[in-house]
Amino acid sequence: MGRLRTISSRSAIRTLGLATVTALFLAVAVQFLPVVPQATHVSALIGSGGNPGGTNPGPGYAWTSKGWGWYNYSVNGNPSPVWFKDGTSWSSVSNACRSAGADRVIAFIILTQSGTNAGTGAVYQYKTYYNGLPVYNGNAGGGWLPNSTAQALYNSTSDNKTGWTWGSNVAWFCYSDNPSPLASFDGANCSTAWGWVFDPSNSGLSVRADLQVDGNTKIWANTSTYRGDVNAAYGIGGVHGFSYDISGWVNDGSAHTISVFTYDIDSSGNITRGPILIGSRVVGPCDPAPQTYFDAASCSTASGWAFDRSNTGVSIPAHLQVDGNTKIWGTANTSRPDVNAAFGIGGNHGFSLDISSFVSDGAVHTISVYTYNINSAGTVTGGPILIGSKTVGPCYSYTLTPSVSSPAGAYIEAGDALNFQYQVKNSGPTASLVVADAIKQYVVPVGQSLNTYTMQDNITANCPNAFSTTLCATSWQLPPRSFGVGTTSVDATGSSPPYTPTSTAGLPIGTSICQILALDPASQDPYGNIVHGRWSAPFCVRIVAKPYFTVTGGDISSDGNITSWNADNTGGAGYAGAGSQLAALATGNITSFVTGTGMSGNPSSLAFANTTAAGTKYGGGYTETMPTPVISTAGATVLTTSTPSLSSLNGVYTRSGDLTLWDPTPAGKSVTIVMTSGNLYISNNISYSYGSLAQIPRLTVIVQNGNIYVNNNVSEIHGVFYVGGAGQGNFYSCATGIGAPSTDYDTCNHQLTVYGAVTANKLVLSRSYGSVHATTGTPAAAAENFFYSPEVWLAPATSTSGGTDTVYNSYVSLPPIL
Repeated sequence: MGRLRTISSRSAIRTLGLATVTALFLAVAVQFLPVVPQATHVSALIGSGGNPGGTNPGPGYAWTSKGWGWYNYSVNGNPSPVWFKDGTSWSSVSNACRSAGADRVIAFIILTQSGTNAGTGAVYQYKTYYNGLPVYNGNAGGGWLPNSTAQALYNSTSDNKTGWTWGSNVAWFCYSDNPSPLASFDGANCSTAWGWVFDPSNSGLSVRADLQVDGNTKIWANTSTYRGDVNAAYGIGGVHGFSYDISGWVNDGSAHTISVFTYDIDSSGNITRGPILIGSRVVGPCDPAPQTYFDAASCSTASGWAFDRSNTGVSIPAHLQVDGNTKIWGTANTSRPDVNAAFGIGGNHGFSLDISSFVSDGAVHTISVYTYNINSAGTVTGGPILIGSKTVGPCYSYTLTPSVSSPAGAYIEAGDALNFQYQVKNSGPTASLVVADAIKQYVVPVGQSLNTYTMQDNITANCPNAFSTTLCATSWQLPPRSFGVGTTSVDATGSSPPYTPTSTAGLPIGTSICQILALDPASQDPYGNIVHGRWSAPFCVRIVAKPYFTVTGGDISSDGNITSWNADNTGGAGYAGAGSQLAALATGNITSFVTGTGMSGNPSSLAFANTTAAGTKYGGGYTETMPTPVISTAGATVLTTSTPSLSSLNGVYTRSGDLTLWDPTPAGKSVTIVMTSGNLYISNNISYSYGSLAQIPRLTVIVQNGNIYVNNNVSEIHGVFYVGGAGQGNFYSCATGIGAPSTDYDTCNHQLTVYGAVTANKLVLSRSYGSVHATTGTPAAAAENFFYSPEVWLAPATSTSGGTDTVYNSYVSLPPIL
């Protein structure tokens, strides 16, 4: 078609508003049927090429070498010559047809030949000039049309043909061989212009809907608003609506003409002709748009100002969007004296909106702020009106916390390999910037200490390959990196210099190797605050001797596991370490603990464990029942003091509550204490003193529901001790008080020897004295020795069944003799 089909301004789609248009289409769809494009061809203009008898033929007259007749040109074509006989230019004709929505120009052309001049023009009224000559009825090829075809096309046009006669003065006319767009300019107000348009030949595609204000194009855009009402009315798909914010161009108190233009397209969406006017509307005078300015946007704040020029004393909205999604419904109500002074107004008109929670994700965001027109009561009358948009980001918010640890723990024996592990925890919502990370290592000799101030000092003495007794430091840089949210392990393998010594051999007992991990920058928040130079807490590994314990003169039995540490647990004459002179019995595992010490050959023949033998584990198959003492307390004395002297006791006693023992047991004394509740604390050595077998004393303490704590400085205990109770029953070999067991190397670096027997739910042996490796300052000795000495069974004992004391008349040694 040659003209754009638009919906009448009286139709329901324009007058009832967007909200009700869908339902109305369903009810009155018949109203739209007459405007659906039909299979007719409509032209917009008809023209004459000039009089054949004219004396001014025009600058160009030879059009083609094919003859004379009608030719079908595209409006985008470029024929030669480009002038008609009367001087009309080809561009003026093609532009006229294009503006009318036509895509073709049908023109009559004449060949001029030297000597046989058939005419002096290019477009001509051929009948009067060619009286009696045959009219060209179509050459082969190109866009030539038979005369009858051209006349039929002319007759099909719907233009007013008054004054035009075919074969007399019709030299060219506009024509369209595809339907023109259907469209409606629904409405326009002081904020928005809206409507719809689609190309019937390509209804699935969006087409251009360009907007002009007072003849100046302001928006070049395709339709982008879904109009289900239009799609339903015409049985099509696609997105064909437009809705444009025009507030920035019309809200100035004047009237403005708003026009919308479209274009014809092909199946690929390429423009084939146009622009074609959809419609025009007059808008205004409108309330002047607010005076606004978007000052700045950072990773923390978006700020600016806005006021209504008609109501300057009232604060107006300032709504903020992030990437097109409204996040803050704020108000421009903070004091801006600079704005008030510049415009001579009062009131509060600034806004400063915290956007940190919306943009602190390491991405780039578009921040837009909108406002609205208001009346004197503050009621919104128009908008939204864009104040401005700014790009923010990427923004970061992170907090890095470095840490150092060692799989070996805080202590390691000289000669063992040492390594450290490093982690960085990022507790922020975003990944960090690329940060520098470095490791600093300190070697602290025996007798010296390291504090946080020292860690940050610049100690210039680099640690030599062989560690010296001088405080020294070595530092090295790791590859810079970014840390994601969560905890990240830092791999320092292969760093130079080496991040750990390969061996601790040769280091004196008491030497400490400490490391820290440093980061920079360690944290950043959306407000631009950066923390530089964060250090981890120093993690120190101290060179110590690994202790062990021995049982001499008896067996060891466990209703569970027997586990110790032995660097030389390989058997043979060179064996040293934890073990029993006789047997070991356990219902669980016996690990790194030997039996039959002092025997030749493999020292494992007296180990009885309820497991399969493998490596340092020895197997057997039996059950073990731990002894439960039965002591008659009939006639026993109630012990009321918590710190009695053993020299003042003799006989059987009961005690409810904690008890502290602190002195030797005198000769000839037999003391049995049954504790029904509370804990036993041994604060000083408990020894036996006697001059003959008849004077051997005997101390028996039964803790039924509690624990036994041995002070860290105690070196000798004589007696028989039983400790039990549900969830209790622990014997702690190193403690600083009741309820205060210790595993500190320095605190527990004393040897403990127990002469007698100990029965407990759990033996917690934490003395750190000695090692199987004889090292400077460290004897090759056990930390805890348990001697089942002859005085245990030679001393007169209180019978567990209430009988008389045992009397020994002779002593006979029975095999085996070890």
